[in-house]
Amino acid sequence: VIQLCNPPIFMNDISFSHSESLHSHLSPRSLGAIMIVDDDASVLTVGRAILSTLPNPVHSATSGEAALEQMAVMAERDELPSLLVLDLTMPGGMSGLETLQAIRATYPGVGVIACSGFLEESAHELCAALGFMGCIEKPYTTELLTSTVRRCLAKLNDLGRSPGAESPSEMSFRNDD
Repeated sequence: VIQLCNPPIFMNDISFSHSESLHSHLSPRSLGAIMIVDDDASVLTVGRAILSTLPNPVHSATSGEAALEQMAVMAERDELPSLLVLDLTMPGGMSGLETLQAIRATYPGVGVIACSGFLEESAHELCAALGFMGCIEKPYTTELLTSTVRRCLAKLNDLGRSPGAESPSEMSFRNDD
């Protein structure tokens, strides 16, 4: 079950003066694409809907294998996502950890957020040690998902990373701000 607490924000609800545009308020990295990967169709649908409230393009995949296939095509077009929201438990194929390892080996500059319904508080430190930029528990709220994604995109932007860049080894994260 996914809890939606905040109403979606629609782009036509945001107003700027005549000399401003939405993109003038966002860094190039903040407009990078996001991919959500989850084997549960309902979670994928809700997660995609929540992420669609952000100005970033949103892609989705139902497995680690499908995500890597899409990323290969996107890499050929120089359109890798900046960030993935990755389910850790996906039976019948690559696990979230196996998918993370493949992404780190091939696309080290792409940020990855771990997402699972089976996380304990101690799992956050483990996720950080494994190389995830963030860690969120399902069911997640709109606020938790969007704030975690924004925070991770801001970290990537601050580091000046592009999706094909080297992955920094020490990126800490917190879900409490």
